[in-house]
Amino acid sequence: MPPQYGKIKGYSESYDHLAEMEGIADKMDELHKRKIDFADEIFVVNVGGYIGRSTRSEIRYAKKLGKKIMYLVNPKVKKNGYKNT
Repeated sequence: MPPQYGKIKGYSESYDHLAEMEGIADKMDELHKRKIDFADEIFVVNVGGYIGRSTRSEIRYAKKLGKKIMYLVNPKVKKNGYKNT
């Protein structure tokens, strides 16, 4: 989730994802990868171009499986000097 999400929910900014705060990030990552196993393609909802660590991992996994990957925002576009991968 974007870092500002934690501020809205009252969590510390040191967490990259709400699941980390709640201690279930690893389980969620595995669940998402099992869903990718069944999918023909994935759609990355990268609002404002943001792609977090967990999502980048899922994208790499999908690429390894040869899945088609679509993005809400083109990841090749730089925003504030940062290019998503």
